[in-house]
Amino acid sequence: MARVAASSKLQDRYTDALPASRALYERARRLFPDAVTHDNRRMQPFPLYVARAEGAYKWDVDGNRYVDYWMGHGALLYGHSPGQIAEAVSEQALRGTHYGACHEKEVEWGEWVCRLVPSAERVRFTGTGTEATHMAVRLARAFTGKRHVVKFAGHFHGWHEGLEIGVRPPYEAEPEAGTRLVRRRASRRNPAGERAAHLRRGGHRLPRRAGRRAGKARHPP
Repeated sequence: MARVAASSKLQDRYTDALPASRALYERARRLFPDAVTHDNRRMQPFPLYVARAEGAYKWDVDGNRYVDYWMGHGALLYGHSPGQIAEAVSEQALRGTHYGACHEKEVEWGEWVCRLVPSAERVRFTGTGTEATHMAVRLARAFTGKRHVVKFAGHFHGWHEGLEIGVRPPYEAEPEAGTRLVRRRASRRNPAGERAAHLRRGGHRLPRRAGRRAGKARHPP
């Protein structure tokens, strides 16, 4: 959620209207970095704490109702707690919550993904978007034999060190610990020059075999 500068008077009204959220925030400050469990939940002077949600609305712990345009980071296409989905989740929970084994539903799910996304020849499920992009970068490096990744300034692609840079201005900021930024000089092969920032994971090296293969093909890094 974007941080918005607010006047002291507005902050005072906000604080006075949300005593229960403020109390939970004070408890959270002793537990979590920045007092939140996700960066997008940082708010000043403190975030809202939600008690329940249904349809297009959610209610905070102080009893206030809000129209929810956030919808679970965009994941809740049917709104909060739609009846059919809630029933299906409840039914499955009674059968088991984490088998730690292969099961029929994962096969059905994979088949649905392939039907809905015709370009998806194979499917790999991951727990987070960070895990997905991390695996994608490793797969691309292994397949192409190249070392570098070009990313768009202002885009977020996960928390791993290879891509967690240039997400917010100023985009010229130095990489965080564990990440190294390599800028290419302008040349015929790379006319974009300084505009192209190539990221490499700190300390990462490709196997010699992959490096030789890339060199013989004369691929740009």
